[in-house]
Amino acid sequence: MREMYIDNYHLHSLVTDGLPTRVARGVEGLEAPEQRVDSYNNPGGDGQTVANILHGGRLITMEGRIRGDDEATYRANRSVFHQLVGANRTTLGQYSPRTLKLTDATGAQYRVSCVVRSLKNPDELPTTSAWQLQLLATDFLIYGETEATATLTLPISGGMTFPFSFPAQFGSSSGGTVTAVNGGTMNTAPTIVFTGPIQNPRLYNDTTGQVLGLDITLVSGDAITVDMKARTIVQGTNTNRMSAKTAESKFWTLAPGENLLRLSATTYDTGTASIAFRDAFIGI
Repeated sequence: MREMYIDNYHLHSLVTDGLPTRVARGVEGLEAPEQRVDSYNNPGGDGQTVANILHGGRLITMEGRIRGDDEATYRANRSVFHQLVGANRTTLGQYSPRTLKLTDATGAQYRVSCVVRSLKNPDELPTTSAWQLQLLATDFLIYGETEATATLTLPISGGMTFPFSFPAQFGSSSGGTVTAVNGGTMNTAPTIVFTGPIQNPRLYNDTTGQVLGLDITLVSGDAITVDMKARTIVQGTNTNRMSAKTAESKFWTLAPGENLLRLSATTYDTGTASIAFRDAFIGI
């Protein structure tokens, strides 16, 4: 990797000199994760039946060295590094994942949400020592660093062309659709924000044939956030609106490549739906 960060800590670089830490070659765990195979022996017969296959956890292991120009600087750098990889918790005591940011040799940027599983860093020499760090990803996917966004407006019917003859011909409508491109290799779950005024919004992914709809009326200034990955529907900061989800609705994902999205509603022409997502990869 050309560049590596943990949160805002510059862990490794092939172009920036003077960093206290450097990662050795051979980072493990960035390839496709192991498969969890659910299987059982065929009763009374040879072989096995595979009931399901799921992706397993992603354990990222890296090794490197930490240094300082003198003993005091080394001790200070070592202390900062140990503090960085310690348990990260919120004021409520809940764990908070860290973000491993990666830039490969081509300049492509990725991110992985993870927690620290272990750090081994024996105190070897006065100004340098080797370390091994293991990070456990909170998601089996690796995501692109850049977040893509788009906004859909409700379709506006076209007008009538004069002079006209019967049957009357109306112009085509505008708005209502957008093409979202997932540049990754795996399905990715977006975040959707419906903004009022809008009544009973429906957001379709016509590429996958799925819809997320809400039976609710939003006035001007109202907004509902649908997190497809977390499977939550929240109005404002903390009002649960899961009960507004329609029976046919699914928490859908964007397939790799182009996805045609379409917004509709019962009434109002000014409401919008904004979408945000990152490209998703099984391995890099």
